[in-house]
Amino acid sequence: MSNQKFSKNKRVEEVDDELMTDSINLGPTVSLPFRSSGPSSADRRHVPLGMFANAGPAPAAAAAPAPVASNPPCSASVQLVSDMIDRKVPVPKALLDGMTRVEKVAVKPALLAHASVMSVDPAKKEFLLASSVDMLQVDMVDVQEELFKGMGAELNESLLENRADIVENRADINDHDERIEQLEEENEILKDEVRELKNEVRKVKNEVRELKATVSKLVAALQKCGVCLDEEEKEEL
Repeated sequence: MSNQKFSKNKRVEEVDDELMTDSINLGPTVSLPFRSSGPSSADRRHVPLGMFANAGPAPAAAAAPAPVASNPPCSASVQLVSDMIDRKVPVPKALLDGMTRVEKVAVKPALLAHASVMSVDPAKKEFLLASSVDMLQVDMVDVQEELFKGMGAELNESLLENRADIVENRADINDHDERIEQLEEENEILKDEVRELKNEVRKVKNEVRELKATVSKLVAALQKCGVCLDEEEKEEL
């Protein structure tokens, strides 16, 4: 048991050394409380908090607040949080939120989501899922912008095509209107010709009636003179 504690303490010291080599001022440390499912209070660990803002008030003994790191948390910080979760050591929320900024640069959201699904530890699952969701929200903004740009280009292209179709349709409509006007003029001409033909037919009918009347008078005059015409002769007249 003592060897296990020694190895764990040694790992924390190694990670702390790695953080210091990255020129990050870690500032003061605090003792992290355990959750109900974690180890006893006798097995607490000390975790550096100076790398993240709003991690909690500094002890009264500190003369000045620790300076904020100019560079983002290094990969050793990510490994530190992962090791703490694997060893059931509670990690403050401020530390987890800070790790999210690191994951945005180093890890794809799909990998984080997959790791969250495969993880059995609730704290690690929550950390990975929160990181992936936060990253996806940033990616979705970029996707929406690209989609909007793409849709705008497609919309402009569609509008240009529709305008071209409208111009072509208007030209066809104008051609059809001209053709309709031409047909209407031809129809009026045909109507005039039909009216003239009807007038000619009426004239011919009147002439036929006049001829029939003349023939009837001629037959009557011949009969008075004693000349009788048979039916064939009447038809010839």
